[in-house]
Amino acid sequence: MRTLLKGGTVVSARGTRRADVLLENGRVKQVGRLILGKADRVEDVEGCLLFPGFIDAHTHFDLDVCGTTTADDFAFGSRAALRGGTTTVIDFACPNKGESLQHGLELWHSKADGRTYCDYGFHMTIDDWNEAIRTELPEMFRQGISSFKMYMTYPAMMLGDRDLYWALKELKHLGGICGVHCENAGVIDGIIAEKKAAGLLGPSSHPESRPPYLEAEAVSRLLRIAQAADCPVVIVHLTNEEALKEVQQARRRGQTVYVETCPQYLLLDDSVYYNPDYSQAARYVCAPPIRSKENQEALWRGLRRGEIQTVSTDHCSFTLEQKEMGREDFTKIPGGLPGVETRGELIYSYGVAAKKLSLSQMCRVLCENPAKLYGLYPRKGILAPGSDGDIVVYDPGDSHVIRGEEWLPSAPLHVLLYRAFGWEDTMPAFAHLPLLLKPEGNGKLSKRDGDRLGFPVFPLEWHDPKTGEISSGYRESGYLPEAVINFLALLGWNPGNDQELMSMDELIKLFDLSHCSKSGAKFDYKKGIWFNHEYILLKPDEEIAELFVPVLKEHGVEVPFEKVVTVVGMMKNRVSFVRELWEASSFFFVAPTEYDEKTVKKRWKEDSAQCMTELMEVLAGIEDFGIENQEKIVMDWIAEKGYHTGNIMNAFRLTLVGEGKGPHMFDISWVLGKEETLARMKRAIEVLS
Repeated sequence: MRTLLKGGTVVSARGTRRADVLLENGRVKQVGRLILGKADRVEDVEGCLLFPGFIDAHTHFDLDVCGTTTADDFAFGSRAALRGGTTTVIDFACPNKGESLQHGLELWHSKADGRTYCDYGFHMTIDDWNEAIRTELPEMFRQGISSFKMYMTYPAMMLGDRDLYWALKELKHLGGICGVHCENAGVIDGIIAEKKAAGLLGPSSHPESRPPYLEAEAVSRLLRIAQAADCPVVIVHLTNEEALKEVQQARRRGQTVYVETCPQYLLLDDSVYYNPDYSQAARYVCAPPIRSKENQEALWRGLRRGEIQTVSTDHCSFTLEQKEMGREDFTKIPGGLPGVETRGELIYSYGVAAKKLSLSQMCRVLCENPAKLYGLYPRKGILAPGSDGDIVVYDPGDSHVIRGEEWLPSAPLHVLLYRAFGWEDTMPAFAHLPLLLKPEGNGKLSKRDGDRLGFPVFPLEWHDPKTGEISSGYRESGYLPEAVINFLALLGWNPGNDQELMSMDELIKLFDLSHCSKSGAKFDYKKGIWFNHEYILLKPDEEIAELFVPVLKEHGVEVPFEKVVTVVGMMKNRVSFVRELWEASSFFFVAPTEYDEKTVKKRWKEDSAQCMTELMEVLAGIEDFGIENQEKIVMDWIAEKGYHTGNIMNAFRLTLVGEGKGPHMFDISWVLGKEETLARMKRAIEVLS
């Protein structure tokens, strides 16, 4: 059976392209433009997006919990998944304490086999740790189970820190990976007891008893345990910024950590728990609970930056009748929300359409990343020859068409065509933006202007296939995406105030077609450089340091990340591009081998060698080499000796830097450390004397 999908836009984690897709016997046979050849079935998907089948790596079908069973079994749950574009689910086989892993796996096979409409697999829950469980693990791997889950909450399921450590060590040895539900069980139980004692038994006590900092604490503790075990981990259903910061810190230590979040944490806030209607509030009870609105942007930002790798659902559905079990006691409300049917639509509507995610980022978190993380790639997660023919055909529809002003004369024709065909109900609104003009002279901007004046015009470096000519791109030139977007947004549009620096969310909120100019805007590329400088200043030092590390490696420099962060914090205000940090700060990483002739002539006096020798003795005697202590002791020494401060400090700078540049002198010596500072001074004295 051969099926041809014609005219669609194929989405991958690397971008989009117009392409046909040919399927043969359930596999992708070919992806490309204008595929020819016979097909048993041809589908016109013009205007549609073609995604690899979505993967939901966190579902709970047919799960017994809180004295009841989830509303969706594998038959109903998998059909709902397919309706929402999810073609693969990975559920959890959950043996109880005292039961073998094999028993749990067989039980879940009995629930799913022959009843599931989409592709499926299992993680294995480990809620107990002993020698019997340990010896079972290799057999689980032989049966295709290589991912596991453990809990730091729920007394019936949780493992203590010791058992977590031992389990992670064993999984590291076997090559497995483990997802962990992170919440501090002990403190949560204490708060619950206080709520009950006070008679606070409604749904609002649920989020109040499980605050975000207790999730962050558990994440931090897990990551230290994982560090001790030297094992990668997955933080499942992460909900808040504090917890994400713990992950970022662990990654800076060199740990491998993956993060999953869910749509409910991206789109809902904890006000849902304070609805006076019990059934309306109880339906949202889940663990961890939905958080305050302030955490949503942090999660979206984490997705954009690749700090959060996957969006799953934690699909665990209960009827309102089942939620009634906890009307008199919030701890008896079955915890869980549905989501397997709506995830794709939500991420597109509130992520892609709202400009919080790109199509490629959506593909990455719903398709490619879970496929890679759980050993399904490239069979799943990508549309390429040989991959499974799991395809989501998504019609995004159009509400507006925004074009350049050169299309304005044809707009009436297009409107008349919509009317002639009877399509007025679906006709988009048409808008036309002014052209971007040359920085110099008249006429619209072209790539030749960029090549001539030395600024990029293309988002990415572009090679002309006909001439071989190369035009520079913003990415390769070192521009930050946020800076370029901000710069371009203000060409031909203004927010109605004097604000220049705006986040994507602010641009979306403030954008109004009525504020667009009716005349073209000059492309001031020097303003673009200014924007890049400002965004470098706005970004955390850690982010800029991560971008700077590859530059250091190009120059053969490998140093602790903490040092890179420190140097970036001192020097980023002096540069407009990350690559410029090398020229500005290379002396922090590489000792000078020669000394600037002009600086030597001007700053190295007859007595400089003697003074620097004395200064070396002073510095060698300093125990606390901190900035303030260094400065006090050295300045007191200068005053005591009656030396000229400028002469001493200029010569000192020359010995450490090799020329007359750099930040505050004691900042430099502090970063270098006492040993390196003295070594550089000694060499300079030998060379310059």
